[in-house]
Amino acid sequence: MKRLFIAIDFSEGEKEAVEGLKNKCFKEYPGVRWIPRGNLHFTLKFIGFVKGEKIKKIEEALLKISREFKKFTLRVRRFRTFNREPFIVFLEIEKSKELEQLAGRIEEETRRLGFPEENRSFNPHITLARVKANEWRKLLMSDINTVEEKLDLQFEVDSIEVMESDLKFDGAEYATLESCALGE
Repeated sequence: MKRLFIAIDFSEGEKEAVEGLKNKCFKEYPGVRWIPRGNLHFTLKFIGFVKGEKIKKIEEALLKISREFKKFTLRVRRFRTFNREPFIVFLEIEKSKELEQLAGRIEEETRRLGFPEENRSFNPHITLARVKANEWRKLLMSDINTVEEKLDLQFEVDSIEVMESDLKFDGAEYATLESCALGE
């Protein structure tokens, strides 16, 4: 069984831009586990544990969906935090018609394949860090929520990926199982 999610992966240059912005805006905070640059991505749908033949059906569904969409641009709006468990620091992504339609189609197809529907509203973001609960209060009292850096990051979305998350003691390792180019 594999632990899967559907995501938009970023180029090395885009990951470098996010890393540079994070380093510019934040000092290191104790208790904050920053996501390694290589793991930065944008999750469209978390699926969970899946067995062999069902993985192929997900990949086929994603290929079908990818042909329905053209390339588009993601725009980052600002730094934010989720003030609930899991406590995370993230970059908020501006909602767009293309992004919401893509997420909606993925939700439809995965539901058709028997996976549960997402019970939270669509909140597009790039997770930058996870914070231990006992460190969260200190973090909220710091300057992390007052960063007003003008964010002018854009990412070209030209594919969507089926990714595997292998949970390790020191954090998850991600691998792309299938990459589906948009519009092809």
